[in-house]
Amino acid sequence: MRHTLRCKLTEHDFLLQVLKGCAAAPAGVSFCGPNYVVAAMANQPRILAWQRGKEQPVMRSVAPERLESLRCTADGSFILGGGQSGRLYAWEAGSGRLLAAFEAHYNAISCIATTDDDSYVITAGGDAIIHVWLLADILRSGTIVPKARQTW
Repeated sequence: MRHTLRCKLTEHDFLLQVLKGCAAAPAGVSFCGPNYVVAAMANQPRILAWQRGKEQPVMRSVAPERLESLRCTADGSFILGGGQSGRLYAWEAGSGRLLAAFEAHYNAISCIATTDDDSYVITAGGDAIIHVWLLADILRSGTIVPKARQTW
C-alpha cells in the first residue's frame, strides 16, 4: 500500500508539500529547520527525511526500535525520538550520529516537545509521567540517564 502525507496550512487549506512513502506514527512528524520534514514510520523502525519541495525522501535511516514520537529542535540541529520501550534517543541531524539513548519512561514515549529556545525537552509517556529535561544534559548523557529537571 502506498502512503502519502500532505502538509497543509489549515487556516487557508493551502497545500505545502506532498510526502510520498510517508506512513508516519501519529506523533512522529516534525519540521527540521526551515528546509526538511522528518518522520518516524508507524510500522517499522525507520526515519525518513524530505527536503522542502521534493516528494521523495532524501534520507532513510534505521532506528534502534520503532518510534512512537519524533521532534526536531527548532534550529534543525538535533532529532529526538521516543521509542516504544520508553527509551529516548537523540541524533545529530546533519550526520545522523546517535548521541544519546536511555530509559526515560517505563512505557512508550507518546509525545516530545521542546521549548521555543530549545533549551528544554518535555517527554510524556504511556506511564502517565511527564518529564522536563535540559537538552544539554540529554546530548552529553550517552547511555546514562540524565536527571530530569521536573517530573509530574
